[in-house]
Amino acid sequence: MRNKQNIVVIPADSRPVNYTLVQEIGSINKNINLLLPPRELLGGLKIPANTEKIFDWLEKTISQNKIDNMVCALDTIAYGGLIPSRWCDDSEQTILSRLKKFKQIIEQANCSIFAFSSVMRIANSNINEEEKPYWDKYGKLIFEYSCLKHKFTLNPDKPRINERLKAVKTQIPINILDDYLQTRRRNFSINMTYLDWPEDDVLDFLVYGKDDTAPSGLNVMEAQNLQEKITAKNLDKKAVLHTGSDEVISMLVSRAIIRAYSREISVFPIYSTPDGGNIVPGYEDRPLHKSLKTHFEILNLKQAESKEEADMLFLLHTPQKSQNDFALQEFFEPENPRAIDFCVELIKNSDKPVILADVCNANGSDKLLVKEIFRQNNCLKNIYGYAGWNTASNSIGSALSIGISRYIAEKQNNLCQKTYSQLLFVRFSDDWAYQSIARQEIRSQASEADEVLLYKKLIPIMDEIASYFSINTNRVILSYPWDRTFEVEINIL
Repeated sequence: MRNKQNIVVIPADSRPVNYTLVQEIGSINKNINLLLPPRELLGGLKIPANTEKIFDWLEKTISQNKIDNMVCALDTIAYGGLIPSRWCDDSEQTILSRLKKFKQIIEQANCSIFAFSSVMRIANSNINEEEKPYWDKYGKLIFEYSCLKHKFTLNPDKPRINERLKAVKTQIPINILDDYLQTRRRNFSINMTYLDWPEDDVLDFLVYGKDDTAPSGLNVMEAQNLQEKITAKNLDKKAVLHTGSDEVISMLVSRAIIRAYSREISVFPIYSTPDGGNIVPGYEDRPLHKSLKTHFEILNLKQAESKEEADMLFLLHTPQKSQNDFALQEFFEPENPRAIDFCVELIKNSDKPVILADVCNANGSDKLLVKEIFRQNNCLKNIYGYAGWNTASNSIGSALSIGISRYIAEKQNNLCQKTYSQLLFVRFSDDWAYQSIARQEIRSQASEADEVLLYKKLIPIMDEIASYFSINTNRVILSYPWDRTFEVEINIL
């Protein structure tokens, strides 16, 4: 008799948050067997995924295993990954041909399929690291053009908007703007075709992620058009628009784990500041309470009406009004001891499991909160999931996914405590020790990814928390997976 649940996962790229974190979330539960393609086949910063070899791997995996669920980043299949989706030059016909082959393969799996595609972001920067080459000169102008185009569509009677739109457009070479808009049209057209898949019973659930978005822009218009089509096709239970991206694969894996659990899980959200639910975080386009609703939809969680009826509590550590940003070194608010005390007391005294999402800042955890959690030894035993990295949605989705996986594993007597402890250690080491502290020190001393400096700056901070997880930092391997300082990889031998 087969006991384990087999879940095939095709991530958006090879970054730790899309590959190793997903593996760890599954490995918390001894009853879950995740099947991922070899990491070297997946897309990187400048190299697209090898889709033909992924197809070969997928066909072989399906033929050799009984698959219960499949989770797939469609950007990997269509463009070679999330980042390549922004600069891939393949024609729409070439991409459709690739997707046709993929459909033929997955239909053989005879399992539930949860998929994810991104609404192409518009970065408000002159940094071309993840964009087309011309972004270093015209990125901010294209971003402004995008926002103005949307605003003028909504307000055609406002001449000042139109005047500024024309002025910005003249500053962007016509061939560059045409190329950019053509890429957007192609990706939007591909996204529209995916809405036929749930109707044809190819997909059971589809998420469109709005990556690094803002309240206005061409991407917002595209998302609105997708939502209109979802509603027109009566697919609201099968397809959702979501503010976020890198957390979606983890959430869909946890959705698959919940499906195998076959019981409803109710979660009650609590904010650490009075107006926390109404704050619109950086890089996002909606208040936290609305974003949280789609996280629950994707995970198929019930939002409890009270602490008493909830299975778990979801604590969001929020700012008073707006997030600081550790990556950009932008600080708008001081530390908030009252909110931190609120979090620590709730975690310490809760009679129910607590999942903690630290969304007080963008791109890193609240330094004081983490120190207080470790100072109060009995806090850790009640924390079932934790994240505080990059965007608010990244943290929310990751924390929920970790917490739900642990909760179910515990209920099934399938919890691998060692895996969970290592996962939590890595999250505190990455989100707090690296993103909030070490990254700034490293960047102040080196312009490139220097692994010698990485060890020098990060290991001493990790030593402060290693004892709480019975981990020897001599067994920790650090690296820069994409040869840049933005993200770090932390492995334990």
